[in-house]
Amino acid sequence: MAWDSIWEIVLHIAAWQDAVLRRLNGEAVDLDGDQDWPPVNDISEGAWDEAIERLKTGHKKLAQRIAVLTDADLLNKVPGRDHTVYMTVHGLIQHNLYHAGQIAILKKSER
Repeated sequence: MAWDSIWEIVLHIAAWQDAVLRRLNGEAVDLDGDQDWPPVNDISEGAWDEAIERLKTGHKKLAQRIAVLTDADLLNKVPGRDHTVYMTVHGLIQHNLYHAGQIAILKKSER
């Protein structure tokens, strides 16, 4: 996937935050195609506001879910995967930081 816009990256991050939350809640989730990189079909200001709200809301829900994990929970495997909750959470943090860097580069190139 060539990252062309901040909007695409925001939707991608939001999709993965939701997927990890669902995994932490016991669901085996895989994302592919448009689920992984949702297309930007509506370029209105309202659609951008919705994308940002989805990102913020997803982050808040995920933070609330992570806050109640016990040490023992962190050692459990996530459904449908061969890795732990700990690895999943850290993987999402790394994923989001990576894409935050992409957003920073794109913002800087707009100047």
